[in-house]
Amino acid sequence: MSEAKQDVRHEGRRTITPYQSHCLVVTTVVGVGILSFQRGVVEDVGPDAVWTILIGGLIVLGEVALLTMVMQRFSEGHLVGAIRELAGNERSRWFTTLMAAPFVLLVATFWFSATSYVTRTFGEVLISAVLPWTPLEVLMPVILGVAAVVASHRLDLVARFSELLMPLLYLPMPLFVVGWIQEGKWNNFLPLFEVNWPQVFHGVLGSFLAYSGISVLLAFMGYYRYPHRAMSAHLSGVGVVVFFYWLTVAASVAVFGMYEIRNLMWPTLDLITVTAVPGMILERLESAFLAIWMVAVFTTLINLYGALVDAIMNWFQMKEKRRPYVSWFLFPFIFMTAYLPPNLPVVFRWGDWSGWYEPVVIVIILLFLFLLSVFRGKESERGQADALS
Repeated sequence: MSEAKQDVRHEGRRTITPYQSHCLVVTTVVGVGILSFQRGVVEDVGPDAVWTILIGGLIVLGEVALLTMVMQRFSEGHLVGAIRELAGNERSRWFTTLMAAPFVLLVATFWFSATSYVTRTFGEVLISAVLPWTPLEVLMPVILGVAAVVASHRLDLVARFSELLMPLLYLPMPLFVVGWIQEGKWNNFLPLFEVNWPQVFHGVLGSFLAYSGISVLLAFMGYYRYPHRAMSAHLSGVGVVVFFYWLTVAASVAVFGMYEIRNLMWPTLDLITVTAVPGMILERLESAFLAIWMVAVFTTLINLYGALVDAIMNWFQMKEKRRPYVSWFLFPFIFMTAYLPPNLPVVFRWGDWSGWYEPVVIVIILLFLFLLSVFRGKESERGQADALS
């Protein structure tokens, strides 16, 4: 295929708008962790979780800004394309594949692990709250199979699912406020600022781990129509997530206090359970909330799964018609990995380790790409776009 045809094919798939990239950030990060993340943060710092969660969000803002700036330096926008540009487009296919191998394996390991973790947690919550008599071996293949179908399409189509389902994620916010007003006690926020610096450090890190999933941008940015406008879309998406998490933590602490939260398996679900709509217009709000939560988890799952499939496709430079085969080839391995942990405490530790792993991988990859691009004198893609305009 000639270089001109490659450029036409590359530009033809760039259809993700800035708003869709905003939705992508929100729907990927807000997932299974929203039900229980505040328990770990409160265990570390008590009521001070209401401000450590904000500091963790500021760190994520810096991480996303750095990722966006580095990836904007490359015309293709995704990880494998960036390495291909640094290696030189005239290099052989196998040379580029070998050069990209360590970095693709690093980030693909997280996407594989996170996809398995989300699948298992999704199944566990459904069994404990909705379908207690349904075997986990039945739920997980169904969940994962639907995700595999969506991940069989290009990432620009996957992003449209995030855009379509994004408005539903705003619906629980008023319920958190209502629960806070009805059952919250201001005394539960005391004492504030009583933690020492080691506790603050652990609390901030625990808050930071709640924002996992940002690394999917290493795949999705290759499909952006206007990559030079990605910064504001990404940062606004993180801002929405930070506010959503802060509201969840603050309402949970106000209603339950730091001691009771530690004994709750799913604090957010319990927060919705104690909330009553004035006039009793609606009852059993936790059922409606679980339906919305399932949407949030599904978008997280398909974004991670889609990024994993796309990374493999670009790594081996496969034709588009091979994408469904890659997606279904991964299906049994993800299912077996998700089924492997014997109980929920092991699953939670698995999630913590995945949360630690992702930012380390992002820093390693971005540092390599940035230093090598500076060494080769590569100009920023955003700067080129601004210069043309």
